[in-house]
Amino acid sequence: MFRWTILLSIFLSAASAASIQPELQPASQPERQLESQPASQPLQHFIYINHREENGENIRADKALRDPRFGGAQIVYTWRSLEPKQGEYDFSAIRADIAYLDSIGKKLWIQLQDKSFTPKFNVPQYLLDDPIYQGGVLKQSMLSAPERDPNKPVTDDEYGWSAKMWEPAVRARYQQLVRQLGQEFDGKITGINFSESSIEVGTENVDGTTTFPSDFNPKDYIDAIGENMQVLAESFQHSTAIVYLNFLPDEWLPWNDKGYMRKPKRSIWA
Repeated sequence: MFRWTILLSIFLSAASAASIQPELQPASQPERQLESQPASQPLQHFIYINHREENGENIRADKALRDPRFGGAQIVYTWRSLEPKQGEYDFSAIRADIAYLDSIGKKLWIQLQDKSFTPKFNVPQYLLDDPIYQGGVLKQSMLSAPERDPNKPVTDDEYGWSAKMWEPAVRARYQQLVRQLGQEFDGKITGINFSESSIEVGTENVDGTTTFPSDFNPKDYIDAIGENMQVLAESFQHSTAIVYLNFLPDEWLPWNDKGYMRKPKRSIWA
């Protein structure tokens, strides 16, 4: 519950700051954004739908979507469902949801999900199979977290998995997906966001530090989020693009502040 309260707060602040320009954006980018968006927009509320059932049945059955107080739906689409095979994209679910929402006067907001918080994978199978991707995912598991059931083996943790965005090969594939989505849906959806930045990884030590796995470096992960966000902003110039920035590894605000969330002018957050 605490995680999602923070997440909502970050969503609101990120949405209001979506027009902030990173230093590495082209000089003409702000003008294009201002031309495509009104000076002020009325506040809109979107119903969050954390999964999509076959044929979108749960979306069509959601009676609240017809409530005039809601502008549309924020629907989670996993990387695995959008790229079932390497380089082969399936956006049929998004197209169907746009068509349905349009028919009832609503709009779509995409949440692009690579992380999972259950034992299932949200990344394509080829990331797991091809050695070039270094395993493709990292298991989320704070071994010393107080909420962890000490009677469960490590292999049975339910924290889920995170794509290894800090691996260049993994990041390149993800960015290609983002570009493909932008080519088809920029301007046709209200907005798009990545899954939250928080990742449960490492072992907490008595002195307050965290020991991370050998194949994980917090700075590399943070830099990867920034690079991905840059690609998202470039790919969606007419739809709002944001990042859910709630927590970052190796930092716990306000007590352990390493400045990871204080670098908007270093091309990190759009």
